[in-house]
Amino acid sequence: MMLLAFFCQCLACASQMLLKLSARRKYASKWKEYLNPFVMGGYALLGICLLLMLVCYRYLGYMQTVTIEPVGYVLVFLAGIVFFRERFTGKRFLGMLLILCGILLFHLG
Repeated sequence: MMLLAFFCQCLACASQMLLKLSARRKYASKWKEYLNPFVMGGYALLGICLLLMLVCYRYLGYMQTVTIEPVGYVLVFLAGIVFFRERFTGKRFLGMLLILCGILLFHLG
């Protein structure tokens, strides 16, 4: 189940990347802005992720489910750097470090 939960976080990250691709484009109308393949695909992936995570939450313990969610933030951060050439700043690094330290402390405590 942990692998399925991690896969769901990867799907959520992919959906965020699709939504970011859509946001970077200019559209002629509001309809085209919201009803394009990137937005529809992004929300479809989020829906699939939601359903799969509900299954995971049913079978995983509390300690596992609490720590798998923040992994998504780290994945989106890294994907933004790789795919969109976003800057790797000290504040972002500190934020990711705090998230990872929080996960570690939660498991140790």
